[in-house]
Amino acid sequence: MENYYEQAQKGAWVSILSYIFLSACKLIIAGVTASSALKADGLNNVTDIIASIAVLVGLKISKNLVIMIIPMDIPERNISLHLLLLLS
Repeated sequence: MENYYEQAQKGAWVSILSYIFLSACKLIIAGVTASSALKADGLNNVTDIIASIAVLVGLKISKNLVIMIIPMDIPERNISLHLLLLLS
């Protein structure tokens, strides 16, 4: 399970960094060329950065919740019962 979170966090960081680079390039080019379409697209990418940050925060919260709520010494058949109780 740890490997899943590491891969997901790495993917979220790659997404954040690539969107930062992409939106910066688009906004700079939009400023130079006075293109409103490129400016709009660059600002749209900023919202994608915010969404990727939300995904990263959600991953960290979910990882901590699983560790706190479901102890690892319980049998696997009881995990679904614990999740059901958690959601109710």
